[in-house]
Amino acid sequence: MEVDVARTKDGRLVVLHARELAALTGTSGKQVSEYSWPELSQLRWGDSDEGVVPVKPLLQLLQPSLQTIILDVKPTLDDNMQPTDLPVMTSAVAALLREVPCPNCIVWGKFDELALALRQAVPGQSVGYVVMNETAEVRSAGWDVPLRSPEAQVTALHYAMASTQLLDLLHAAAKRVIVWTANAPHMVRLALDAGADGVVTSYPKMVQKALMQRRDACLRLYGHAPVG
Repeated sequence: MEVDVARTKDGRLVVLHARELAALTGTSGKQVSEYSWPELSQLRWGDSDEGVVPVKPLLQLLQPSLQTIILDVKPTLDDNMQPTDLPVMTSAVAALLREVPCPNCIVWGKFDELALALRQAVPGQSVGYVVMNETAEVRSAGWDVPLRSPEAQVTALHYAMASTQLLDLLHAAAKRVIVWTANAPHMVRLALDAGADGVVTSYPKMVQKALMQRRDACLRLYGHAPVG
């Protein structure tokens, strides 16, 4: 499970992405750090009683029962897409993980400083970095460079970049590669064909179906399930 982690104006870590904030408030262009926890806690999804959830109780609930939890850290960004509060965010996430140890968690983000700082603050914690090349802005930030964070054990690779050659390169560097966000069958095929170690999706049953189809095809052709 992937959990987007943002920080409120008064320092609470909450599960919220900027696009979800826009849907909740009806106002685009705002960031989570512009709101206090009391303000966010009053918001509701449509006509339901469901609202914004703090990270800590969710992590306490999920950690014992899930194999992998991804904490995707979302710092506040300036107009140049640079983080303005990354040290504070990193310290807050580190404090959370010391309070709620999560050996099955992977913490990743777009900024490489996060992986280094968290490895120092929480020794043994699995950390990763995001690789993507969707836009010129992203490429100018260097987020398309596949091998750029030696401290990280995990590479979060955008599905459009998934290829056997790139996965071989990352695996040779001892990186575990998780492809995101595969929300259509062709995206899942790209990830599986490339040899991804994991897939982030909003539709887990679709990925499960694709894996079962591959297993059945291997059984028919070779008499055994896929290896590796």
